[in-house]
Amino acid sequence: MQRPTGVTILALLAFVSGALHFLAAFLAFGAGSFISAGAISGYFIPAAAPFANAFGNLGFSIGLVGMIAATITLIAAGGLWVLSRTWGLLLSTVILAVDLVLDVAELLAGNASALTILGALFAVVALSICGDRGCGTRSTGILSTLLRAERQPACHSRR
Repeated sequence: MQRPTGVTILALLAFVSGALHFLAAFLAFGAGSFISAGAISGYFIPAAAPFANAFGNLGFSIGLVGMIAATITLIAAGGLWVLSRTWGLLLSTVILAVDLVLDVAELLAGNASALTILGALFAVVALSICGDRGCGTRSTGILSTLLRAERQPACHSRR
């Protein structure tokens, strides 16, 4: 089965995104551990040590959650790459939907940046691609036309 161009692009973008998120999460994890260890060891003045320890624990927690999310993104990218319609497409759709909800919440809270708007737009486009690939419905959009792979019919007609 030939991989549609759009799904290939989504898989590659998910791989890059997962790898960069994993790197950023690892840096937050390491920095948080380093700051907490310094606070516990007495490298900070006694008045600032509890705050430094709390800040380090926050960085550690953010890094840990980020690594888990990046791992899930990499698993979803692998599922898209091997054209897994069951878990790869479902996991990608869930990740994109959560991303879209978080971006919209950030927009409504008034903390939007250009990256938030671009992330929301990307999630909408990618969800339309994943949704089209997943439900098997007939589509008429430009994206669907660009992404359509040559499919074999489920039941071959006799001639």
